[in-house]
Amino acid sequence: MTVLLLSTLPNMVADMLCRHANVEVIDCCDYRTIEARLRSSVERHIPDMLITYRCPYIIPNDIFTLPPLGAYNIHPSLLPKYKGANPWEAIFANKEPITGVSIHRLTDQIDSGEVVLQQAFPIDYNLTTKAIRNQSDSLAASLLLQLLNTI
Repeated sequence: MTVLLLSTLPNMVADMLCRHANVEVIDCCDYRTIEARLRSSVERHIPDMLITYRCPYIIPNDIFTLPPLGAYNIHPSLLPKYKGANPWEAIFANKEPITGVSIHRLTDQIDSGEVVLQQAFPIDYNLTTKAIRNQSDSLAASLLLQLLNTI
């Protein structure tokens, strides 16, 4: 199985995925060149699956519908709550007792596709924001591995 990952690097999800699958990674840190790099990659070889994580770019329909095993986004909240590019500010501002990670299918509506995996974890406000986000990254990597093992 070949997987195309679009993500802002470095992160635990990319590290884990590269150990468990045949992966091409497109780093999203340079927002202006993402679409050209994505289209070039897909033109060379259509991946079996497309994954986005920490990706500030909306994937065009003509691309996310190509992979035969689907296109998925890993989102750091318990969807449908806290949709959008960075839910952390609202989660912390609202002093949520729990948060989680959702893996959902990509659609033309942001963070609105079918949730295929989701898991919650309690927020320990005695930890730093970075430590809480690291918990989320670790859970995201674990859920993605579950998804890969079921497909």
